[in-house]
Amino acid sequence: MYFAMNLCFIFFKDRRVAVPFFGAIYRKCRELKIDVVHTQTEFSMGLMGVSVSKYMRIPLIHTYHTWYEKYLHYLLNGKLISRKTVVQLSKIFCDQADLVISPSKQMKEVLVDYQIRKPITF
Repeated sequence: MYFAMNLCFIFFKDRRVAVPFFGAIYRKCRELKIDVVHTQTEFSMGLMGVSVSKYMRIPLIHTYHTWYEKYLHYLLNGKLISRKTVVQLSKIFCDQADLVISPSKQMKEVLVDYQIRKPITF
């Protein structure tokens, strides 16, 4: 059974992005009787994790790995997405989790600065 397609990422043709098949993933998660969702990306599979968490009414744990504002210059020399947008999108995503895990104290401080309302640990 296939759970996602692998497509070229729009900005970097040498990279891939997963496009999940929601129905197949929901069925498999129900079959496995999962009791928690752990996401490690804010993109396609992370959004799938949020969706599964809400659909199944189970906790969502998110590990926030990447300090995106440090990479904005890769997207049209920093003219495509602003720091403010990164902060807003990060906050929206993380505030859907029950717990956010930071891989470092420095990243936790960044997330606190983003005013994420959910508990953050590292």
